[in-house]
Amino acid sequence: MAASRRPRCVIADPRDDGHGPAAPVACDVARRAVACHLDAVWRAIEIAASDRGDTEAMHRLRVACRRSLAVLEAFQPILPRSGRKWFVTRLRLIKRSAGKARDLDVMNDRLVAGSHRVGEAHGVAVSARRALLETLRRERRTAREPVATLHRRLRNAGWQARATKLQGSVQRTGIGAWTLPRYARRRLRPVLARFQQRADHRMRGGRDIHRFRIEGRRLRYLVEVFSTIFSERVRRRCERAMGRLQSDLGEFTDHAAAADRLGWLFSRTAERGSRQMVKRLLRRERDDAKRVGRACRRQWRRSHRQNLSRTITKAVRKATA
Repeated sequence: MAASRRPRCVIADPRDDGHGPAAPVACDVARRAVACHLDAVWRAIEIAASDRGDTEAMHRLRVACRRSLAVLEAFQPILPRSGRKWFVTRLRLIKRSAGKARDLDVMNDRLVAGSHRVGEAHGVAVSARRALLETLRRERRTAREPVATLHRRLRNAGWQARATKLQGSVQRTGIGAWTLPRYARRRLRPVLARFQQRADHRMRGGRDIHRFRIEGRRLRYLVEVFSTIFSERVRRRCERAMGRLQSDLGEFTDHAAAADRLGWLFSRTAERGSRQMVKRLLRRERDDAKRVGRACRRQWRRSHRQNLSRTITKAVRKATA
């Protein structure tokens, strides 16, 4: 899966290392972060809804939603409850709607590559491949419609005006007036605790791999929100470690999700030759998921997970001391 670009915005002054009297204030950082990330979601959904043939548009939209949700979580104590809740609800809805379309895009890519290999190995007719890809093309077109509908509704609901209003409603007193390192320490502490708990948990199967990846991704996005409190060297080290975790565990979840999608496609396919092809592809994805799952459990054994947890915890404590 191609890496997505981060939204181009500066959340805090990059010349400021987060220490001393020049440390940024939480409310100022929150205003810039909210404006930047909600604008990134709006740009992403405009592209995804336009159906320009960009197969990565849905993926970028989902990532933009995740990062915006991380910002809203990070600054939840200093954002107005009603405004924040409105965006959280819509962001989750966008992410869910884009998820199905993205899954079908990934399935199409896998089928284009995999169906030729399966067809050559088992002598499946070209007509069966074409019928299967045509079925998928119709499903992809149908799956994109909810995203376009959401885009229209959010435009009518005044997404951009609401984002501007939320940005201007950030609490400037109390905890909002704290320096960013002090504020980040409070917000990162419970997320780090959950990550540490999951790192200590025995990784028995696919469900445990998925849960550990979810907690890791949540921590990764939150660390990104507060990235300016870290030195350049420490920030890069944390990003490499968390990126490697997401990449390794993501390979397993990709195969597992592909198997689920192929099972769904099998139930939607009527032509006999196409059903046979999907069945063989499904078996291959399940075998790959088992193989990669075993490799993940060996690579990310408990001691390795705990070392990663200690590395992130130490970096956060040093940056927020």
